[in-house]
Amino acid sequence: GSDLFHKKDSIDIKFSKEVLRYKLDSDHAVRSGRVISVRKNPPFIDFSILFNTNFSQNLYKVEAPDAIGSINGSETLFRYSENYYSAGIGYKSEYGVIAIGFPFESIIDPSERIKLMKLITDYLQIERK
Repeated sequence: GSDLFHKKDSIDIKFSKEVLRYKLDSDHAVRSGRVISVRKNPPFIDFSILFNTNFSQNLYKVEAPDAIGSINGSETLFRYSENYYSAGIGYKSEYGVIAIGFPFESIIDPSERIKLMKLITDYLQIERK
């Protein structure tokens, strides 16, 4: 996420804000990797995941997760439990987008990756086969 903003390329920033519907709030949002849902309707209730922020032989360390804020009609779906910065946004109207501020593949537990992907497809109302 932050790559679009650090290059200071006006086209990239415009794309992020107008199409992906997020703005960069911080490029070093947290030290811990706990993410929680802020929506109060199923299936988001009591949802949390943990991404890797430590050195590991199995997963790379996420050193600079982004805090990405909602903008232009999007909504915050996930927050970092450490400081409540926005960890992910969603938008659905004429098209749908979900953007998260950490790498999906860095989620430690594979079952949590599956749960997050299910939330994404449910939110965007994508048919699963």
